[in-house]
Amino acid sequence: MRPRQSQGKAKAPTPIQVIEDRMPQSRKEKDSLWAVGVEIFAWNLCMLFYGFLYNPIGELAAARNVDYSIYICTEWDSMVPVVPFMVVPYFLVYFIPGVYTMGTLWSQGILRSLDPVRRYFFTQILVMTICYILYIVFPTSIESISMRDQPPIISTLIDSNGEGVGGIMATLADHFALMNYRFVHQHMTLYCACPSMHVSLTLCMAFVHYKESVVGWTWAVLGAIVTFFSTVLTRAHYILDVPFGMMVACLMYQCIYLPLRSLNLQNIKGLLSKNTHLAMCAIFPALILIVNEYLSNIAGMRTDFIRMMFFLAPDDN
Repeated sequence: MRPRQSQGKAKAPTPIQVIEDRMPQSRKEKDSLWAVGVEIFAWNLCMLFYGFLYNPIGELAAARNVDYSIYICTEWDSMVPVVPFMVVPYFLVYFIPGVYTMGTLWSQGILRSLDPVRRYFFTQILVMTICYILYIVFPTSIESISMRDQPPIISTLIDSNGEGVGGIMATLADHFALMNYRFVHQHMTLYCACPSMHVSLTLCMAFVHYKESVVGWTWAVLGAIVTFFSTVLTRAHYILDVPFGMMVACLMYQCIYLPLRSLNLQNIKGLLSKNTHLAMCAIFPALILIVNEYLSNIAGMRTDFIRMMFFLAPDDN
């Protein structure tokens, strides 16, 4: 008598089984995994350090003594309410490179191809470059809507002696107001307004997530939409900065990312020796950091990443 065959569907593998199946087995695969990890880390460092140029570029733009905000600012901008809670999605944009990297590796395998990762980071860095160029060529200040000189009144954070008490005595509303004030208005230059780099980066990321069928692409699209509102509701940008940022994202996606999909970037590492590849992964982030330090000294303002990410007051020293 023949055994009965199961009529049900095959049981889906658990996340642990998926990870085990995708982990390298041979020595060659493990060496390749090391090279992949180093390159991905280098790409993330490059984008992080390149973002540090934001404040120096803005101050260099301000030094031109030209302000095109009169063409961008509308009467609607002064009517937009401040929603301090929206600083949260505005803040989370800084984590999108890592999120995309993890999503790509999960969807397409760790060792299958670095093509999507390389295309993504290269395109995003070009997006930032276009924004930096526009900031220099068309300086636009958000001084008319900035809250830099209007610190929030945090009654529950201050005791009768003027000392901060914090902790459970502070309400969430007070915390968000202080976070928004420090992150958006104290730590950022006034002259990097149009186009919104936050909008450009998140929208471009959403396009890439969808095109590459990266896990969680629906969240990427939702995140881009929320970012559109957060850039305005935190008073970081004018309303028109959003569509201009969208235009940059669409342009770079169509003219840079999609053409790169026809190229085989996976063979780039094959043209380099192992030591040359590792050296490039170390040199490029270092060069960007050196340029950032140079421009920061000239501009007189640098991006204090640590204090910024922990919502601390700027160090005036």
